[in-house]
Amino acid sequence: MARSTGTVKQFARQKMLVNEIEVGGSPIGDSTVLYQFNNQYGRQVTKESDLASAPDMLFDVTGKCLVTLLCGEVTSVVATTTSLNLKTSTNSILITTSTQVTTAAAGTLYLVSGDPDDALNVAATPNVDIAFVKSGVMAPFVMNDDTIQQVINGAGTGKILWTLYYFPLEDSATVAAAA
Repeated sequence: MARSTGTVKQFARQKMLVNEIEVGGSPIGDSTVLYQFNNQYGRQVTKESDLASAPDMLFDVTGKCLVTLLCGEVTSVVATTTSLNLKTSTNSILITTSTQVTTAAAGTLYLVSGDPDDALNVAATPNVDIAFVKSGVMAPFVMNDDTIQQVINGAGTGKILWTLYYFPLEDSATVAAAA
């Protein structure tokens, strides 16, 4: 019985914390808690990129934020474009090196390791079943007042849904899908 009571108290504390959290500048309600916030990874933001334009601005980071997870899923088959990378828009600092994406099928998964010397999924071949870092570690990274952009080697077809999780490190820090 004591264990059950502890769990209820813990849930109540987490619920109070979640009720105080805002996503994209708006308070999140109870119905969106599980979809917009994760205790381990933080706030969630998504943006679908288009491989027909380069570069494609993905996420606007305002203030200092800890990016805990960044992953993508192909939502429309990739054709013509052969490679892409992610970088900051201000000084073109690499977040990932170039990754081959030619003929990626819908559902192909990509994972950012946090090491700018790594391609998406590091040495693992991207596929529709699983995305993992085969060697090295998963590392969060800190960004401050910049935009994450997707850069391709040439316009093609296809779309990727990018999902980013983060924790703000300053009171006014946020990440939003770029326009």
